[in-house]
Amino acid sequence: MRISSAKIGYVTRSTSRNAGGLFTSVRETAKEINNKAAEVVVVGLNDPHTSSDRDAWLPLQPVIVDTVGPRIMGVAPGLTAVLEESSIDLLHQHGIWQLFSATVERWSKKNRKPVVISPRGMLDSWAIGHSKFRKRLAAYLYENTNLHSCACLHALNASEAHSFRQYGLKAPIAIIPNGIHAGIGTKPVDHGPRGESLEDKPMDVLFLGRIHEKKGLVPLLRAWQLVNTAKLTPEPAWRLTIAGWDDGGHLSTLQKLSERLGLRDSVRFYGPAFDRAKDALYASASIFVLPSYSEGLPVSVLEAWAYGKPVLMTRECNLQEAFSRRAAMEISHNPEDIATKLLMFMDQGLSNEYGDNGKALVEESYTWNSVGSKTAELYEWLLGGQPCPDFVYMPHESLPDAN
Repeated sequence: MRISSAKIGYVTRSTSRNAGGLFTSVRETAKEINNKAAEVVVVGLNDPHTSSDRDAWLPLQPVIVDTVGPRIMGVAPGLTAVLEESSIDLLHQHGIWQLFSATVERWSKKNRKPVVISPRGMLDSWAIGHSKFRKRLAAYLYENTNLHSCACLHALNASEAHSFRQYGLKAPIAIIPNGIHAGIGTKPVDHGPRGESLEDKPMDVLFLGRIHEKKGLVPLLRAWQLVNTAKLTPEPAWRLTIAGWDDGGHLSTLQKLSERLGLRDSVRFYGPAFDRAKDALYASASIFVLPSYSEGLPVSVLEAWAYGKPVLMTRECNLQEAFSRRAAMEISHNPEDIATKLLMFMDQGLSNEYGDNGKALVEESYTWNSVGSKTAELYEWLLGGQPCPDFVYMPHESLPDAN
């Protein structure tokens, strides 16, 4: 079957900002596939921001399914009927560890239709170790069956592909990264977000993402205290801006720690940032930092590069090529290491070199058009319309080096 005559289904736990990075990556991939003449049906579970974020999917109109019980479990009794009524030819599941996985597996088995699963970083060691008991129970009850029975796994990079094999999964693996829209760093924006005057505005070190413990924001705050101690009379003035929405109450922990460390005047908790506000934060930042313990492939880093910003990030961000290309400087989760490297960027004029290299790398390798083309190739192969693409690795084949 050719993809132009197929109906592709997407299942995701959320179609709103509640999904974190998946809100962008799943949405933009779906739009690219829809633009390539395939009909796309997006199905998501209801959450508090579903209605307000619905227009971001246009021209797609996601089908929203209500949940019962704790939202973290993903119990959606109406999902089975939606999938059956949609006449889908291939289903792509984004995210795991929720009960909709069991529904997807039953749908595939009953209809003998292929399923692609994108764990989106949820099978790396940190993610598996977080809420370990719940995930072990989910694995035993339904997730292992779902993962072992899918037609293909989708990894964002070689490191994630290796984590699939380490988990014991034998399905083919397609390695397709996340992307950004070409040219996003060139559009005009207001460089003074929320009414700040450019004359009074400090130089910003920016974190932008979900406010969650896996993002490494506790060691970042401790590092910022060391930076402030080292720069007793900083010229120019610097500020750490932490932007994003609170996930699970972690923001309160960070605010209390910031007060305890005496950082009230040099740390700004900006809150959620979308659209023009997000663009303004990237444009006005001097350095972007992501000290994460676990990522799939962070779109926030790609966006920072698009704006020509130097990046400090951990190896767990799974963009190792950036270190050899001097597009990013590697940091650990040690506050002293983070502080030392922040000071290097702040004091030694490395920003332009790293920012230029990052911009070149993202334009070369990470655009949504490229992601959509590869994803369409993958679907067409699974539907029997073309040979296996060269970015798909069969169980007997060696995976690319993850280092």
